[in-house]
Amino acid sequence: MCSKMKRRTEKPRGSPATSRVFLAALVVAGGMIAAHPVEADSFRFSADSVRSSSAKGRERTTLAGNATIVSDTTTILADRIEMYGTDFQFADCSGTVSVKDEEKGIFLTTTTLFYDRKKKISRAQGPTTMEDKKHKVVIKGNVLENDDDNETTIVQVGVRVLKENMAARAEYAFYHRKDTLLELSGTPVVYRDGDQYNARRIIINTDTNEITLEGEVSGSVVQTTDKSKQKTKDEAAGAGKTGPNDGETAAADGASAGSSTAGPPQPTADGSAAPGTPPASNGEKR
Repeated sequence: MCSKMKRRTEKPRGSPATSRVFLAALVVAGGMIAAHPVEADSFRFSADSVRSSSAKGRERTTLAGNATIVSDTTTILADRIEMYGTDFQFADCSGTVSVKDEEKGIFLTTTTLFYDRKKKISRAQGPTTMEDKKHKVVIKGNVLENDDDNETTIVQVGVRVLKENMAARAEYAFYHRKDTLLELSGTPVVYRDGDQYNARRIIINTDTNEITLEGEVSGSVVQTTDKSKQKTKDEAAGAGKTGPNDGETAAADGASAGSSTAGPPQPTADGSAAPGTPPASNGEKR
C-alpha cells in the first residue's frame, strides 16, 4: 500500500507540466521578468499576473496586465499575451499592443498581434501604424504582416503613407525596407508639394523620395510663377477652395489679359494720347 502511494506521488514531480507551472509560479511570486533559456536567443517575459494551463497538447501560459515579451532586439507590450508552442514560440497579443525594435528603428502599434519569435514573423489586425524611423516613413493600414529576417512588410486595407512633404493612399503596400522601396497598388495616389500623381502602380524610394509611375498614369501639377505667385490646379487640393490672395491674383490676371489683347494705345489725329490712356511717367515715352 505504501509502495503504490509512493509511486503516485513521485510521478508528477518529474513531469514537464509541473515544471512549467512551477516556472509560472516563480514569475507571479517574484513579480519580475523571468529568464527562459531557449536555444541561443534571449527570451524574457513578465506581467502583473500569469496563468498556466498544462493540458497535454494545449500547454499555454497567459500573461495579463502590463504583459511584456522580450525576444532578442524585439520588445512587445500588451494588455494580454498568450504564449504557446514549443519553448513559447508563438504569442497572441491583444488590447493596446506596441512593438519596438530600436536596433532596426521599427515601431508598431495595433490592437491584435500574432508573433512567431523563431521565424520572426508578425501579423497585425485592426488599426495599425508602423513607423520606420531610419527612413522617416509612417505606414498605416488595417492588416499588416512583417517578415523581420527578409525586411519586408505587407500592409492592406485603407493604406496611408506619410513621409516629410509627401503623402499617399492605396489599398495595398509592399515595403522592401532593405532596398528602401515602397510599392503601392489598388488605386494608389501620391501627393507631394501640392502635386498629385495617379497610376496603376506607384513605387516610392524612401531614401531619395523618387517616385515611379507605372500604367494609366495621370496627375496634376501646381505651378507657381514669380510674377503673380499664382497657383493653378487648386482643385487637386480641394474643389472650390481658394487661397487668401486668389481674388487679387484673378484681378491681376484680368488686367494683364486685357492689355495683351487690346494692343498699344493709338494716338488721335492731333497727336495726343487716346482717352483713358494713363499719363506717362517721368522718362517714359508713349
